Amino acid sequence: MKSLVSHPNALIVDDDPYITEMLSTALEITGLFDTIVKATNCQEGRSALGKTNFGLVIFDNNLPDGKGFQLLNDLRHGPETKNSMVPAIFTTVALDPQMERDLKSLPLTRFLPKPYVIENVVELMVELLGLK
Repeated sequence: MKSLVSHPNALIVDDDPYITEMLSTALEITGLFDTIVKATNCQEGRSALGKTNFGLVIFDNNLPDGKGFQLLNDLRHGPETKNSMVPAIFTTVALDPQMERDLKSLPLTRFLPKPYVIENVVELMVELLGLK
């Protein structure tokens, strides 16, 4: 796959070490990203988003210090930053109807229900990055 990503960094915000490692390995195998940054909570995710340009962010919703949805929503609706419009994949086990509507209204955002297979993550990534 030829990279069309202008910022060859990816961020994974998830507190499950198994999922984080699985996602990291999958992203590395694609060859699209030079650096994979891992954050285990909202604070680390927010800090990473403030420091580095990303070409893709994968958010889990249930984090130790808050909700990944709030972090994603703040990113999309807060002050414009270098990552305001980064393509994002949002994952969670349970999605209430209001959150589903809210997610659909966010640009460059796709929802992937847990549990998922890694191929689904790669398919969404390819779609979001316009590589299809």
